[in-house]
Amino acid sequence: MNPAEKLKNLFDQYFRGLHPELYNLGVVDVTFQDYSDSYRAIIDIDFYKILEDKIMVLTIKEIVDDFFDYFNVPKRVRHLVLFSNKDVWVKQVLNKKIKPLIRELDVEKRLHAIQFLTDRYGGTQNEMKLIFKHDYSHFGWRERHRYSSNLIQQVKELIKDLGYVDIRVTW
Repeated sequence: MNPAEKLKNLFDQYFRGLHPELYNLGVVDVTFQDYSDSYRAIIDIDFYKILEDKIMVLTIKEIVDDFFDYFNVPKRVRHLVLFSNKDVWVKQVLNKKIKPLIRELDVEKRLHAIQFLTDRYGGTQNEMKLIFKHDYSHFGWRERHRYSSNLIQQVKELIKDLGYVDIRVTW
């Protein structure tokens, strides 16, 4: 058994013992890669759960850091956060359910595209970016800004009502 596998077994025991509520969810898998000067902690989290609970990624990172401190691992640790089921969520939920609801809010049909950016800021932020058409130049700057700001506020409320707390809406 190599050092990374030993570390994973030790981490699983540590994680199960101190945080059974997170461990029993079965949405987190942490593996380790051994480098000469550091370990890479690969944190794989179910994407559905992270959108519902932003605290989870930060908590898991802290648990990994605490684990390294507790066992006095001499190497530094680098985090890599991966999300399983992300593509499935984007195709099944975002594209088929959320985007049509957002398009319904755009009564003046000024919205050109909706981008969804993941893995922002070290895996702790997901961002929905609304891109507006540029061909409505007959509107003044203030009118365009007012409409965009109002639509973004409505989208934020819609996202919150759907139960997703970890999606930042921008333009």
